[in-house]
Amino acid sequence: FNQISAPLWIEILLAILIFDFAIWLQHLITHKVPILWRLHRVHHADRDIDVTTAIRFHPVEIALSMVLKIGLVYLLGPAVLAIVLFEILLNGTPLFLRGISVHEDDAHTGKVTSEEDLRRRFTDARALGCNFLRLAHYPHHERAARMADEMGLMLWEEIPVYWAIDFDNPATYADAENQLRELILRDRNGASVIIWSVGNENPDTDARLDFMRRLADTARVLDPTRLTSAACLVNHARLKIEDRLAAFIDVIGLNEYYGWYEEDFSELERIGENSAPDRPVVISETGADGVIGDQGPESGLFSEAYQAEVYRRQIATLRNLDYVKGMSPWILYDFRVERRQNAFQRGYNHKGLIAADKTTRKQAFDILADYYRARARGAG
Repeated sequence: FNQISAPLWIEILLAILIFDFAIWLQHLITHKVPILWRLHRVHHADRDIDVTTAIRFHPVEIALSMVLKIGLVYLLGPAVLAIVLFEILLNGTPLFLRGISVHEDDAHTGKVTSEEDLRRRFTDARALGCNFLRLAHYPHHERAARMADEMGLMLWEEIPVYWAIDFDNPATYADAENQLRELILRDRNGASVIIWSVGNENPDTDARLDFMRRLADTARVLDPTRLTSAACLVNHARLKIEDRLAAFIDVIGLNEYYGWYEEDFSELERIGENSAPDRPVVISETGADGVIGDQGPESGLFSEAYQAEVYRRQIATLRNLDYVKGMSPWILYDFRVERRQNAFQRGYNHKGLIAADKTTRKQAFDILADYYRARARGAG
């Protein structure tokens, strides 16, 4: 910068972009190179995420990072103001998880996943303004995490422990733990995974609590560097998160469908007030069916217009709830499911923001994208 003549604001902008890329690349390398990962995992091992987490690093990693930054300053010669602003942005900016839930499903190839289909999925998520994807409700293809690393997207990964499985059966637990172990051992050295989810929408019984708690403990043993979560239950009579599992995970996942299965949006605000959660809450599912084309109605339930209105009201409500730290609405694409067989569904879940052709975007896509762009600018 000492060798070129440019306005100060351009110098500051370029310096911040270069430093940000360098730190991102450093972070990626610390997850990929085993010896550096042994240093970096000290940062991820913090069990209580608080204001001190950002400064908990191995001394050797701190030294290496300082060498990198000093080298960049020496090579580039940026203005002091650029360095100060970069450090403020790096360490003082909160992160809202702007997400979407995704399935491995295709109208023509079924559950077969290809490189092309994966890349389209992540590209559409980026176009939506996402920084985060929930890979529901089972381990996705191994290329998913690698592609997320390449494209700079964060992931919630999950195992298929949902609804009324046999929680008392030791063989069921052994199966679930084995899937969790294989998933974590496969993907834990990638930079993209931030949450291991141990289940989705289970009834709160003693057997289930023991089952899920043991899974959460296993996740921490295998990877103490990531957060644990699960989609927890709400007592809708008392409008309160009363799922006992919430005390044993780091992030409370909340599946809520106000505007679809539940009507009164004011209840969503009262859930937070009544629950006073002591840890972050991510809206792991929300949405409504929107059927497009000749098969769909012009208005009312199952119409594209109704889905769009649900998203407008969800956003208007959620943006005021401080305890909500992210969301991953249900779902990116319409997908096939046999149990959905009314006059509009015809074997499909139509809650996708994009139709089953994976091309046609619904009105709700643009509504959510506008909100995510506002959140990214800090205006949401």
